[in-house]
Amino acid sequence: MTGIPTDKDASRVAAGAGLVTLARTVGGILNLLLIVVLTRLLSKGDFATVIAIYLVHELITAVGPLGLPSALSFFVPKLGRQAGRSLATTTSILLFAMGLPIALGLVFGGPAIADGIGQPQLGIGLAIVSVAVLADMPGQTLPSYLIAKEAYIGAFWVTLLFYLTRFASFVVPAYLGYSPAVIIGCFAAVAVLRFLWLVLYLVFFEKGAVRRQESDQWSIGDLYTYGLPMAASLVVGKLNIQLDKYMIFVLLTPAAFAVFTVGAIEIPLVTSIAYSVTTALIPTLVKAHQAGDIQRFIGYWHGSMTKVASIMMPIWAFCMVFAEPIMKVIFSASYAEAAIPFRVYLCLLPLRLCGYGAVVRAIGHTKPVLWAASLGLLVN
Repeated sequence: MTGIPTDKDASRVAAGAGLVTLARTVGGILNLLLIVVLTRLLSKGDFATVIAIYLVHELITAVGPLGLPSALSFFVPKLGRQAGRSLATTTSILLFAMGLPIALGLVFGGPAIADGIGQPQLGIGLAIVSVAVLADMPGQTLPSYLIAKEAYIGAFWVTLLFYLTRFASFVVPAYLGYSPAVIIGCFAAVAVLRFLWLVLYLVFFEKGAVRRQESDQWSIGDLYTYGLPMAASLVVGKLNIQLDKYMIFVLLTPAAFAVFTVGAIEIPLVTSIAYSVTTALIPTLVKAHQAGDIQRFIGYWHGSMTKVASIMMPIWAFCMVFAEPIMKVIFSASYAEAAIPFRVYLCLLPLRLCGYGAVVRAIGHTKPVLWAASLGLLVN
């Protein structure tokens, strides 16, 4: 049926997007709570070390996969579930193979890099986090695949468990008084457990052919053609978000880096609500585009943006007014100066009512995402 989405279709998609959004909202809250807890459990020096290593992990696991997990949201709904298992399995194997040289580089080159930037305390942590990188790169396949085949309940639980286990892997050893190296080691161990769950799911729980069949209408080259512009845009996007933090870490003291890091963040609503809603909608938008139903396509996209704005904008205004008290209450009075970068980052929130790249991703064009991200970096 064409035109405006039916009540049944709209309710199903809205419920699914709502579940994914809920999991990511909880994740965003846990990410914020993680920083709050670590600032109170660790000294500023140890906090700076842990967060710096974590930022390296985040950058690598965002850029390293070269956009392959994102490709699942396009190819699975386009080709049907009969190709789903082979797509997910191939993607996981490719990501593991791509992560291996990166992990080896961190093991053998991490200490040298740390000494080169004058931060030798990072050396052991960079070597340890290589295990988390090797596990989390293919581990991204599972939630992306579940969303791609519109298994929203499964995606909800996988995403929620990811955030909960990551939170616990940092907080528990920090609470017990362990060193940054042990904290990063626990983080890596939990990442391995998440990777093993992906393997178990694809081997024992998912149906369909494991390997690509001759009749399948996709190739590994297709995955990279779709994913590479996404990966390049992620590189630029991560630089937009993290470059200032790396500069502060290298140029100023660990204490200054700690204060800047807690303030220079976008509140969790951005990734947990706006981006997760549009990410969850991509399979539905792909189907609408394939059917040539432009009105239905635009109806879903604009409707989601309006609902997100009704939540985000009042919170934006409150945070802008009360930024300094918020920093003092959440992170303690010693982090009061973090209100300055916090207000600057808040200015970006009105631009984040949706993930605009979802539109071009849904029609199979990812290069505009790269151009937009590059323009953003140039402006910054």
